[in-house]
Amino acid sequence: IFNRGVFWWLNSLLLLGSSHSIQQQDLPSLDPRLASETVGTRMGHAWQQCRKTSKYSLAWVTLRVAYGPVLHAIFPRICLIGFNIAQPLLIYRVISFIDDKRNDETEVVGQALIGATFLVYLGIAICTAAYKHQTYRCIVIMRGGLLSLMYNQTLRLPGSTLTDQSVLTLMSEDFDRIAAGFENSDVIWASPIEVGLALYLLYRQVGLACLAPIVFVVGKCKSRSYGGIVSTID
Repeated sequence: IFNRGVFWWLNSLLLLGSSHSIQQQDLPSLDPRLASETVGTRMGHAWQQCRKTSKYSLAWVTLRVAYGPVLHAIFPRICLIGFNIAQPLLIYRVISFIDDKRNDETEVVGQALIGATFLVYLGIAICTAAYKHQTYRCIVIMRGGLLSLMYNQTLRLPGSTLTDQSVLTLMSEDFDRIAAGFENSDVIWASPIEVGLALYLLYRQVGLACLAPIVFVVGKCKSRSYGGIVSTID
């Protein structure tokens, strides 16, 4: 748990790379569950069994194959929400503690705040590493499965219907956009929770004035959208 939580296993690879150029045999062995042969077989079976009646069929098949890392990333991401919300509360408590000069338990409270600060920032680091680790495992599975499915489909098509440009485009640009978008896929469900909790805490402090940031952000987004449309028309 400690090894994976703080990526301790990378230290030996970094020390090796600092002394000489890393060769392929110097890299650690790949998890068999991430191997293209394993993922490609699962993706091929799932694609053959699915109903290809929807334009989202490939997306559902991909999530079906890579559902393991997606589920494993949920718990650390939820924990990260708690630590992110605890951070401003901790800062507020520290400021209140510094301003309160009549506290009779200054030493005890100060030590408790130091421990809380250590736990909050350590939790943010470990939870971020954990859910990002699972996210990139999912991206690796998606890459291996989609590329294997693409190769198999390409080998079955007549050579006259293929060009090098079309294959390279699918392998590079399209999948790079998919991977880049999936890196921040947690914002779909995690960000609304964080925003809701933050607004609730802000409401307890300033009342209905907490709605001012929402109005500002929405207005800013609309102005940017309108500006983009105008520049496109021009």
